[in-house]
Amino acid sequence: MYQLILNALHKPNVRKSSVGKHLTISVKKYDPEVFRMIIQFIHCGYATIDDVTVTGLLCGADQFELREMKQACWKYIDTRLECGSAESILRASRSYRQHRVYEEIVDEVSD
Repeated sequence: MYQLILNALHKPNVRKSSVGKHLTISVKKYDPEVFRMIIQFIHCGYATIDDVTVTGLLCGADQFELREMKQACWKYIDTRLECGSAESILRASRSYRQHRVYEEIVDEVSD
């Protein structure tokens, strides 16, 4: 997360408020609700995982090195696969193809 902010500070086209105390960082790699949940996890230590959000949360956990969230997401995926919910997870995962961990998820779900 720190690296995301640091990188944004060095970009010339980053929007800064007229007061100069606020920085707006555009994060396009995540669904806004998923990114809000990642921030919530960092701040409060919890997030609600479901079939729609698990891939985004896992990708975020990988990118921002959130070990506990990553473990919880994998546990959720394993539990849902035992219930036969592979298609539901795959359907929701497609928008995260650009993330490194996406292929791991597809491999796990497709086995």
